[in-house]
Amino acid sequence: MTFTLKQIALAAAAGALLAGSGFASAQEITGAGASFPAPIYSKWASDYNKATGVKVNYQSIGSGGGIKQIDSKTVDFGASDAPLTDDVLKQKGQMQFPTVLGGVVPVINVKGIEPGTLKLNGQVLGDIYLGKVAKWNDPAIKALNPSLNLPDAPIAQVRRADGSGTTFIFTNYLSKVNAEWKSKVGEGTAVNWPVGAGGKGNEGVAAFVARLPNSMGYVEYSYVKQNKLNYAIMQNAAGNFVKPEDDTFKAAAAGADWTKTFYQILTNQPGKDAWPISGATFILMHLKQDKPANASETLKFFNWAYTNGAKAAEELDYVPMPPIKRARSGPMADRLFGYAAKASALITLVLLVAILASLTVSAWPAISKYGLSFLTSTTWDPVQEDFGGLVMIYGTLATSLIALLIAVPVSFGIALFLTELSPAWLKRPLGTAIELLAAVPSIVYGMWGLLVFGPVLATYVQQPIQALTAGVPYIGAFFSGPPVGIGILSAGIILAIMIIPFIASVMRDVFEVTPPMLKESAYGLGATTWEVVTKVVLPYTKAGVIGGIMLGLGRAIGETMAVTFVIGNFNQLDSLSLFQAANSITSALANEFAEAGEGLHQASLMYLGLVLFFITFVILSLSKLLLAQLRKSEGAKS
Repeated sequence: MTFTLKQIALAAAAGALLAGSGFASAQEITGAGASFPAPIYSKWASDYNKATGVKVNYQSIGSGGGIKQIDSKTVDFGASDAPLTDDVLKQKGQMQFPTVLGGVVPVINVKGIEPGTLKLNGQVLGDIYLGKVAKWNDPAIKALNPSLNLPDAPIAQVRRADGSGTTFIFTNYLSKVNAEWKSKVGEGTAVNWPVGAGGKGNEGVAAFVARLPNSMGYVEYSYVKQNKLNYAIMQNAAGNFVKPEDDTFKAAAAGADWTKTFYQILTNQPGKDAWPISGATFILMHLKQDKPANASETLKFFNWAYTNGAKAAEELDYVPMPPIKRARSGPMADRLFGYAAKASALITLVLLVAILASLTVSAWPAISKYGLSFLTSTTWDPVQEDFGGLVMIYGTLATSLIALLIAVPVSFGIALFLTELSPAWLKRPLGTAIELLAAVPSIVYGMWGLLVFGPVLATYVQQPIQALTAGVPYIGAFFSGPPVGIGILSAGIILAIMIIPFIASVMRDVFEVTPPMLKESAYGLGATTWEVVTKVVLPYTKAGVIGGIMLGLGRAIGETMAVTFVIGNFNQLDSLSLFQAANSITSALANEFAEAGEGLHQASLMYLGLVLFFITFVILSLSKLLLAQLRKSEGAKS
């Protein structure tokens, strides 16, 4: 199976999302493998332990050892600088994902040679480890360094004694640039070295070179910095001599396409600034876990590291994994599409401003006379030209709130059934039927509400409730009024029926785009359907869910004809009864705008339109703030 960065981030997120569920949580996880990333894994483990109390034990035993340990399932995760091919991963039932980038650097211990002054290329470096270039003043080295005073001393080659991903990166590079090396030695985590003494791990090679005069070895860059080792600069594929540093490692990784496969070899990459012996380090895990709690905690640890560990990685001279970016330029059709999209957005913004300006100008006489008191006045008297909008504002907000309270849980249940529980044969017809409800004209809903639903509501709901709550202080007031079946509750229920198809369809669609891998990870960790939906699907799709709810709310706030039929169109606020006739902004506009003469009456109606505009704007702004707060709280310790 081929995994992408996004997919493994989702798998990691599954562990984080399930942290708050009822699953057992491992308090200690173990890993082993590559010495290349050992310093950053140790730092991450320490920081993670302080943040969560979970202990991460990592043993630097070399990439070969890490692969063996994960194969035998003696650790929760293995680490290797040598990526496994997709076919090998499939055979083993494993997945891999990269954590950081770095570079393998030739290090030397030669008296009188300053760090970063010795120049080498792949051909000469390979010949040194073949034993063909045996002395520091060999003509091949002198040709690259005519100004250096190189000693007439034999080169003491140091290499890895253990199976090593660093060795894989190093020998892979040599195989690409030195034909004799490729034919005689080749590449791998362990090879048959022609010459040299072995050190265990990057730390062993670094220590060996540091104490052995006239020696040369190869280690990961962070060991160069930590041990203050002398190093050589390398000629890259573009013919330039470059230093090992973050920018040159990033340049080597610039051409990697992590969206297709994690099997990415970064040695001898094109690019004028690319360090030629670069590579990523990888984590290996089994797809099917014998210890789900440990797997969950492992994924949570690396999810935490992706989110919070970049600074620590940079401080230890690693390069965090780069974000995946689309090309900024492309074919002409893509650029034209981009321009068209930007133009459409700009036109929409201009139209929005124009509508706001038009409403403000038209409402200005009422704004000038009443100011903000218009929002708190319950008077609406066209004869005396005395207007206030509180009755309509209350009716709009009350009916919309009732509609949401009914529609959201019903829509959630519909979406949950269609995506997780429904038989395959029922999904399409039921989903189509739900969507067809959105096509019913609002006037039909209004007429049905007035002629059918209203009488049913009055007879079978209002009258029994009134009989039950008669004489009960405060509570009875909410159900008072003549049993005619029209009013705020009736309008709210009709609105709920109208917006359920919109919210349910959006919820169903966003639930379906939740990656199967994410849900399967949760099921594999022992989650129930309810836990998968509440702990995985909803957090992943929260933006779409809230968007669907906001779509439904906007539909409810702006609905005119259906509300006009069943709300009662009565400008009073003497009673807060749910069965009392009331009015709404849209109903008032529909009923009175055609008959309103120019002047204060028409301006007051436009003022109501302006208020409706701002109500919608405030609701959308609050939804954005809610989403921002949810994103901010992601990854917080629960």
